[in-house]
Amino acid sequence: VDLPRLSWSEAWGLRSFAVDDAGRLWCGGIGLVRGRSDSFELLGPDDGLPDLRVQDVFVDGEASVWVGTFRGLARFSRGRFSSYVSDAPAYFGQTLLETADGTVWAGGRRGLARLGAHGFEPVLLAPDIRDRAVWSLAEDVEGHLWAATTRGLVRTGETGTRLFTTADGLPANDVNLVYADTAGDVWAAFREGGLGCFDATRFEPIEALDGRQVREVHRDRSGILWIGFNGQGLDRFDPVTNTFTHFRHDEKNPESLASDVVYAIQEDYLGNIWVGTDDGLDLLDPDEGRFRHFRHDDEDPGSLSYNIVRSLYVDRSGTLWAGTGLEFYSMDGPTAGGLNRFDRASETFAKYLHDPQDPNSLIGNKIRAILEDSH
Repeated sequence: VDLPRLSWSEAWGLRSFAVDDAGRLWCGGIGLVRGRSDSFELLGPDDGLPDLRVQDVFVDGEASVWVGTFRGLARFSRGRFSSYVSDAPAYFGQTLLETADGTVWAGGRRGLARLGAHGFEPVLLAPDIRDRAVWSLAEDVEGHLWAATTRGLVRTGETGTRLFTTADGLPANDVNLVYADTAGDVWAAFREGGLGCFDATRFEPIEALDGRQVREVHRDRSGILWIGFNGQGLDRFDPVTNTFTHFRHDEKNPESLASDVVYAIQEDYLGNIWVGTDDGLDLLDPDEGRFRHFRHDDEDPGSLSYNIVRSLYVDRSGTLWAGTGLEFYSMDGPTAGGLNRFDRASETFAKYLHDPQDPNSLIGNKIRAILEDSH
């Protein structure tokens, strides 16, 4: 892959990915990277972006590429960018969503905007919401738009608009994540901790999770919800029986969870659950409840590249990929981390790392997201 030579500050923090109709991959972070498998280019303000700090990228139904930045939005269509800074300067592109009806929405630190005939227009979802941050957007199977805000969770659609708050069962009003699954359930996580699920007319908090900071949620093929926490391990939650199975690190048990800090959860085609932690990659046999650990070993070239595993992905062939590295905002440069491909037969990892002397190497070692395109 012919990636451009960039300093770490220029390529820092890739956090969003999209593939356009022409098969080009777009990667947003500090700058916007665009290209195919044979060549990439770095785009910035000189190319029409409102700001170098890219928050989100997506492709709409008309094949236009939308880029959300700290200072406004840009749309790439017919070979050029159009900026929406003057009419949406306060939205910053924190989160972007195109709903099934083709409407483009933008949320950020100052509220929500909708793209109309004359650009982005502020939307008053509910009283006192206009100037409050919108951190996350989702569309459920019935076509309702959900917005996670600092004042509660907003649902809007043909039946009207409703603001859900603590009075409706939310553990807190500062909602930092909303997720609508294909089974029709809507889940919300909260900045102060906790997780809740929408049930007909109100949100029912999962009481056992009150005050616990949720980092990751994954629903497997059988409907089981796997929940990863910041410092409190991994939970298996059965929504049908309303029962939990807890997995915690135990220094006296070598087959326990490697660490109670869980960043990523993924199910493979065999039904095994993979868990990314801050002390390696774990493989859980759900029937036995035992974990196998995969960690970095300086003496083993086939070991994991780094022990902080922040992202996991299983591709169409069943291969597991693991992204490792420190937080994006740590300023130590592209040294620790890397992308790992697991070989099931040999139980070893092929590693992809940044090499400043090799323009065809990985652009940086802090891997937060992994995506397989249609090619």
